[in-house]
Amino acid sequence: YGEGITKYRIQIFNRFGQRVFESRDQLTGWDGTMLGKPQPMGTYGWLAQYTDGQTGKIVALKGTVTLVR
Repeated sequence: YGEGITKYRIQIFNRFGQRVFESRDQLTGWDGTMLGKPQPMGTYGWLAQYTDGQTGKIVALKGTVTLVR
């Protein structure tokens, strides 16, 4: 196995469960918009998944983020 993180994916969801952001690039973060439209302030859920390059294990994480303008 190689080192680092591979097969990275992050998704962010609004309170209705609608996906407002998705990326497979570790360096690309959410800018608080969906299709170029600013999203309302509030709490959003996120899911992240990646493969650990050293062990080959799939790691899944989840949490919340609060959007403040």
